[in-house]
Amino acid sequence: MDTEKFKKVLILCYDFPPYNSVGGQRPYSWFKYFKKFNIHPVVITRHWDRTIINPISYVKPSNTQTVEKEEDELGTIIRVPYKPNIRDRFILKYGLIKFPLIRKSLSFYLSIARFLWSRLDNTSNIHKEAGKYLKENGCDLIIATGEPFILFKYASELSRHFKIPFIADYRDGWTTNYSNNYTSGINKFIIRHFFQRLEKHYIKNAAVITTVSPAYQRDIQLLHPKKDVHVIFNGYDLDYPEFTADVPQNDSSFQITYAGTIYPYQQLELFLEGYKNFIQITKCKNSEVIFYGLAFYPDQVNRLYNYNAEVNEYLATTERISHPEVIRKLQESSVLLLLADDRVDGSCAKIFEYLALERKIMLVKDDKGTLSKIMDKCEGGIRCSTVEEVTASLIELYEEHLKNGYVSHISDNYTEYSRRAQCEGLSIIIQKHIANSRSRNGIQSTDAIIKTDLVYKQCTRCVMDTTDPEIHFDINGRCNHCNEFFENTSMRTYQGTSSDQKLDLLVKEIKKSGRNKEYDCVLGLSGGIDSCYAAYILKNLGLRTLAVHLDNGWDSEISVKNVKYIVSKLGFGYESYVLDWEEFRDLQLAFLKASVPEAETPTDIAIPAILHEIAAKNNIKHIISGGNFATEGILPKSWHYDAKDVKYLKSIHKQFGKKKLKTFPTFGFQKEMYYKFIKGIKTIYLLNYVPYGKQEAMKVLEMELAWKYYGGKHYESKYTGFLQSYILPEKFNLDYRRATLSTQICAGEITREDALKELLNDPYDPVKAEEEKQYVCKKLDISLEEFNKIMNLAPKTYNDYPNSQKMLEFIYGVYRKLYDMN
Repeated sequence: MDTEKFKKVLILCYDFPPYNSVGGQRPYSWFKYFKKFNIHPVVITRHWDRTIINPISYVKPSNTQTVEKEEDELGTIIRVPYKPNIRDRFILKYGLIKFPLIRKSLSFYLSIARFLWSRLDNTSNIHKEAGKYLKENGCDLIIATGEPFILFKYASELSRHFKIPFIADYRDGWTTNYSNNYTSGINKFIIRHFFQRLEKHYIKNAAVITTVSPAYQRDIQLLHPKKDVHVIFNGYDLDYPEFTADVPQNDSSFQITYAGTIYPYQQLELFLEGYKNFIQITKCKNSEVIFYGLAFYPDQVNRLYNYNAEVNEYLATTERISHPEVIRKLQESSVLLLLADDRVDGSCAKIFEYLALERKIMLVKDDKGTLSKIMDKCEGGIRCSTVEEVTASLIELYEEHLKNGYVSHISDNYTEYSRRAQCEGLSIIIQKHIANSRSRNGIQSTDAIIKTDLVYKQCTRCVMDTTDPEIHFDINGRCNHCNEFFENTSMRTYQGTSSDQKLDLLVKEIKKSGRNKEYDCVLGLSGGIDSCYAAYILKNLGLRTLAVHLDNGWDSEISVKNVKYIVSKLGFGYESYVLDWEEFRDLQLAFLKASVPEAETPTDIAIPAILHEIAAKNNIKHIISGGNFATEGILPKSWHYDAKDVKYLKSIHKQFGKKKLKTFPTFGFQKEMYYKFIKGIKTIYLLNYVPYGKQEAMKVLEMELAWKYYGGKHYESKYTGFLQSYILPEKFNLDYRRATLSTQICAGEITREDALKELLNDPYDPVKAEEEKQYVCKKLDISLEEFNKIMNLAPKTYNDYPNSQKMLEFIYGVYRKLYDMN
């Protein structure tokens, strides 16, 4: 890549689509979503060019013996042909039945020898192609996802050779895997004295470790105590249309289904015994238990049918089927079966897709660990620990099926487990270690948006997360933003009688100051919800208002009409302050070229400047603002630097601007103090004194004032809407929806679950964004190529430019102790 915008991450994986496996879906989700978080993924994997219908399919050579490279908008995939080793060729010749001792001996020998002689490893071509790619193209970080765990060896060697950090991703434990407890003799000795030494040796070079469950995390951490180990769940992907399809349950059969393999420790027999009792008690004939994909594993089929012949007629297994078909089949189910064991606190990837299917889950046996916690958190279904509990639960569910024709589905409180959300967490870990690596190598990182000691975490009460580098959490996982809202900010919103009394005193004060004048107050009117509703309240309070609109050239047609309707219907005075377009365009373009997130600072400074100027000119002592805590109470300081820093504005314009600022209105601390103390002008945040919620306010405005909604927060300005929906999330990974939704959660307007669902959607419509991009380029008089170059510049912050931060923090700190700025 020839751009600094995206960090390039090389992913070494064996399983990858079109091969259908849980192990393949994990790296595929990274490939699918990394671009949204400014990461370009390069996947090097086996060339899966045939359908895997049985174990022999695994070891057949690829149909092509050439490396194939695919490029698209998501990233790069390099598919390496598969060449059978000596064990594979033996299987292809004799099958899996003949000469089992020779086959097992070859497998045992190669499991060790592949680490000593790479020519004996059937995945060595992945290593070879990775080295070739890095030599020619380079990258910022490597991820190896195991198993096979020999990929950790390859990643470690590549990391040392090219001086690139690598992440070891455990889909299962290697030597800490619970299945190793079933080994004995020479196998156990080799695991402990050979493989465990190898694991420690290769992981020593890893920058960080990721894994799929808290249980694996604990075991891996014990083996690697000096390493950071983080959980990135497998999750589910709602982009699959099969998840959103409305497939009804099979009302003619009480159907229990299970998908995938069954491990030795999972309590299949406990379930079968409970199911046998259920059949005997209910005399049920219209029930079946289907194990999708289990026929692929003959040993597991034998385990299933050898338990008790009495239930065999109710059991069914299938060969492997496609993932979309599995999803459709599971949707027809009455109950989804999840097998576990209380002796093993592990992970079961299928729980996330089970949850997303919104069918009742039966967990057997209650693991009293990770699965249990997820089930409880998401209200996922039933946990059973005994045969009696299995029997009783099945009877209860069957009776519901008989009565309604279906079993009621679970809640939808599961959206934090989406693959996109998990990928976002991994992306922050990646950015951290890339920044650390550059720092160690003497490269100054300009990625100040990502704090280098940060690991991804999301608040358990709102939806703020570590995309705010200054966020911190209490012992309950609740963040400083929502804690601050409930402890302080919420006290500054409407408080009933006390607020009514304060507002009454304010109105009297405003009317008194307006005696013998044409107007009582000035209102900044943008055409948006907040300012228009403030206008509605002012009219009801009987205040004579001069509405002032800043025309910076970006008003949407709807917002212009809204302003006209409001002023006309309410009988307000009106002034429009038109900025010099050439000056303002030059200033906005300078902020874009500066590559900082505060691209709206010019407008944010101009608005209070013109309001105070007009108020002073008309001898008006009160300015009414639509700003409020009820809908804007949460906004991280790290996302937006103080707009009153005129030095910051001028330094950016001096470096990147071309025209002199002759008429542009500025508003810094000095002017604020002048207007406040010399001219006696106060700013009132009216909506903090009245009951206020956006949805109710919109209804009132639409019904009484012919006001129309403009399509999104701050879309009353075409530029502001485009900035917050496209530029900030695409370039800076800042999604302002998090702050807005978190405020609404704390205010009780929406639930956290609804907010999480909203965040699953992209912040912008790609088609609409392209249209807006062309419009913005035309307005700013730049080409699309120039705009894309600006977007690809490395992100910077206000710290990269001269500013007055320390002075302003000191002055305002002293000032707030002496005066209430509201």
